[in-house]
Amino acid sequence: MEPALQIHPVAQDIPMATEAQIRALADDIKANGQTAPITVTEDGVLLDGRARLKACETAGIEPRSTTYRGTAPVSVILDSNPRHQRLSQNRKALIAARARLAFKDHYNA
Repeated sequence: MEPALQIHPVAQDIPMATEAQIRALADDIKANGQTAPITVTEDGVLLDGRARLKACETAGIEPRSTTYRGTAPVSVILDSNPRHQRLSQNRKALIAARARLAFKDHYNA
């Protein structure tokens, strides 16, 4: 069995789909297949697709993934997630602050 993926800290700040939403997505994936892959870094950090991953697990289907090989993983997270969620101002501020720290760490490394 493969080890569980690590979730990027900025991605963890984005609210997860509800159990009902995951069940509906799992049913859709069973009926129609997984239409969008999850995005994972080369070292196994999930950037996008937590709900798809959980839905595939629920459906008993091996998830499709794509490997991100770029240098700005936080950009992938911010570009792919907030447009799918209705986030409160507090949550947006938290995500922005963590993203700023991640960028700072990346560029000061």
